Amino acid sequence: MNRNGQSLVLFVLFLPILIILLIGIIELGNILINQKELNSITKLCSKNNDPIKCLSSNNINNYQLTNDSLTTTKEVFGIIMKSKTKLTSSYQI
Repeated sequence: MNRNGQSLVLFVLFLPILIILLIGIIELGNILINQKELNSITKLCSKNNDPIKCLSSNNINNYQLTNDSLTTTKEVFGIIMKSKTKLTSSYQI
């Protein structure tokens, strides 16, 4: 049996799996970065004297402000898959 042909067949079989793994890692990284950013903005704005102004200056339009907590929500679109993920962050005031 020809070794070069066998290597090519194995490469072609495993290439889609490797591509899917790479896309998944990129998408997960995008979601984690956005979640960290949302958590930081929520924490910063909850300690601010004017949290509504702080949220609007950071492009966060979906929020819920109560007497003791601030909850923010942000929709993140995927880089490659073009899927939509809803992220939520809550912080005690």
